[in-house]
Amino acid sequence: MDDTINIKDGVIKALEQTFIFIEPNELDNVDLSQYIEDSVQFMSFVVNLEDVFSVEFPPELLFLDNFIHPKDIYVLIGELTISSL
Repeated sequence: MDDTINIKDGVIKALEQTFIFIEPNELDNVDLSQYIEDSVQFMSFVVNLEDVFSVEFPPELLFLDNFIHPKDIYVLIGELTISSL
């Protein structure tokens, strides 16, 4: 459970670095496609996630549909961090 909190905090940090500000208590219920305005902002968010978590998303995952729901992002990051150990 502690990892989930750290992942959530990291996602919030990456969002803020992308100039997307969402209250932490609302993040789990947000549709990020309503906040990400264009492909440049989307890719900036992905790069910020990669920097925060020291991971690299494979090209086949780089679609907005994979990043709409924060809970899906938590799972992706969890899987990437486990596979990089």
